[in-house]
Amino acid sequence: MHFPSKLEPGAILGGRYQIDKWVACGGMSHVYCASDLKLQDKKWAIKETLTVSEQNAKLEEEARLLIRLNHPRLPHIVDFFPPNDEGYTYLVMDFIDGVTLENYIAEINSRLNVEMVLHIAGQICEGLEYLHNYDPPIVYRDLKPSNLMVDQAGNIRFIDFGIARQFKVDQPEDTVKLGTVGFAAPEQYGGKQTDARTDLYSLGALLLYLVTGGQLSEWRPEALQLLRIDAEQNTTNALMKVIQKLLQYEPENRYASVREVRKALQLEIKHTFINRIQNEKSETSRTKVIAVIGVSSGVGTTHTAIMLAYSLSKHFKNVTLLELMDKSNAFSRLQAAAYKSKGSGAASAERTFTIEGVHYYRRPTRMEMLDLISGEDGLVILDLGSDRSKETFEEFLRADLSLVIGSGAEWRFQDILSFCRMSASYSKSKWIYAIPSAPMPVVQHLRKKLGTSRLLPFPHETDPFHPSDESVSVMENVCRTIIGKEKTTRFFKLGFKRMWRGGI
Repeated sequence: MHFPSKLEPGAILGGRYQIDKWVACGGMSHVYCASDLKLQDKKWAIKETLTVSEQNAKLEEEARLLIRLNHPRLPHIVDFFPPNDEGYTYLVMDFIDGVTLENYIAEINSRLNVEMVLHIAGQICEGLEYLHNYDPPIVYRDLKPSNLMVDQAGNIRFIDFGIARQFKVDQPEDTVKLGTVGFAAPEQYGGKQTDARTDLYSLGALLLYLVTGGQLSEWRPEALQLLRIDAEQNTTNALMKVIQKLLQYEPENRYASVREVRKALQLEIKHTFINRIQNEKSETSRTKVIAVIGVSSGVGTTHTAIMLAYSLSKHFKNVTLLELMDKSNAFSRLQAAAYKSKGSGAASAERTFTIEGVHYYRRPTRMEMLDLISGEDGLVILDLGSDRSKETFEEFLRADLSLVIGSGAEWRFQDILSFCRMSASYSKSKWIYAIPSAPMPVVQHLRKKLGTSRLLPFPHETDPFHPSDESVSVMENVCRTIIGKEKTTRFFKLGFKRMWRGGI
């Protein structure tokens, strides 16, 4: 029923409420935002309804009902103007600054994840449980996305009690059959009295609407096909079992009460939380991989890899450096030096050795690499040299962080430009270009040439086995996504951040 409104901006209702703006209209009412002339900066929602004389008693009953209710999920009514000579009546209630759940879903234009659906469902259940436990019980009867508001804090609020009714044990059926198609329970179309289980059906329809991104509110065979297929699949399927029970045609086949629904949903919340923690733990504890590749030989790839290893060693249970370039003899020389310092004579023929807590592995096989990477709480650094073979470049692309080492010498700029052209078709979201010992003018010039800000000067470090505090700080901040270090150090805030953005 649409009707002309008697209110307009600037109008004053009851000598106290000044209309600011029209907010919305439904089939049976208009809603306005109004300022309180007695309470400064206080806003109220004014619900205007046109009634016929037969409905006057019903409107006054709704007002008395709302006045008695007191729950954070429900509207708080503060004033009521009974029908005037033309049949217009007004309810004054809390103004909720937000959007309807219907508009919220339309705005994000995607399905909510399981955690968000459970969060919303839990808040709706709070409101329904309060109503159903009221004496006598109150059946909401019109639970749908447009009757729920999401406020600025993300809280759910019920906003319309137009067809709510008190449950009467001795009444065989409702005198008025109302509800919204798609969300109303079958018994609302006649033949039976609605009770708390009616709202549970609507809750199931609403949850189905949320998990299908607003596409369905009635159970159909294609519902499962619309669900997200991802890491939450098991939880989603378990939630669907709850929804299917809520949507049973016969009320006796649904959950008996909101309390039962909340228990089922809380179990889902527990499972979701456990799964998320396990996934986070798995991601946090797995061995991380950093790949270091040079745009050409002699740019300091191995030197940088070693500096990385010792700079990050305190963050991992074990750190292993892998030399993957067949023609390189850098690790062999390191091994010989290590054995000589220990007075062990000739270098061992073994391909593994340890220097000051960091493990070195010369040319591991594929199976040996996989064994190292599949461990926990470790860091593997791949020294790829300047190799361009397909297998080597694939390892570079698979790493959690990929470092490209170039030279700051002007006569070698072409090397890094050629490397960029060669790799132009690859995603570079995990790449960082590093120029050891480069002055800022060189860095800024190369950033402009390459069209990226992810090109950084690395500090000059004469002893990569014992990096300075400055070098450690830079390495930690470059690799903060790897070590899980969300907060940057003071050096990074004051200096490194400027270098990243191109400042002096």
